[in-house]
Amino acid sequence: MKAPPEVESVGTVVPSPDGKALLLPRDHGGDTEDADTRVQPLLDASEATEKAHEGIRIDQVGTGSTAKGPGETLGEDFERAEPISLPLTLLILLVVFGAVIAAGVPVLLAMSWVGAAIGSSSLALHGLPSTWS
Repeated sequence: MKAPPEVESVGTVVPSPDGKALLLPRDHGGDTEDADTRVQPLLDASEATEKAHEGIRIDQVGTGSTAKGPGETLGEDFERAEPISLPLTLLILLVVFGAVIAAGVPVLLAMSWVGAAIGSSSLALHGLPSTWS
C-alpha cells in the first residue's frame, strides 16, 4: 500500500515472530482531536487492498482508526436514545414524586451537572498539550 498524501511518515515493516502478520507503523501527524476524520483515506486504501488481494486482512490501530467506529456508533445510539430517554425519565419521576416540579428538579440538576462537566473538562484540556488529550 502506498502512502496517501495524508500520511506524514511510514516506518519500517516489523514481522511477527510466527511470520503470519506484519506491523507497518505510520504517522499522519496533526492534532489527535480530528484524527478520526483524517483517517478515512487510509481506511479506504486498506479496504481497496483487501478487495484486490483475496485472503489478506488489514487492521488499523491508532487514535483515528480506533475512535472512528465507536464514535459513529455512539452518535447513532444517542440520536435514537435521546427522544425516548428524557420523556421516559420524566414520566418515571412524575410517578415516583407525584408532582411536576418535584420530578423536574432531578432532571434539571442532572442536565446542569453534565453541562458543567463538559465545560470544565474542555477548559482543562485547552491548557494541556494535544498529546495528552
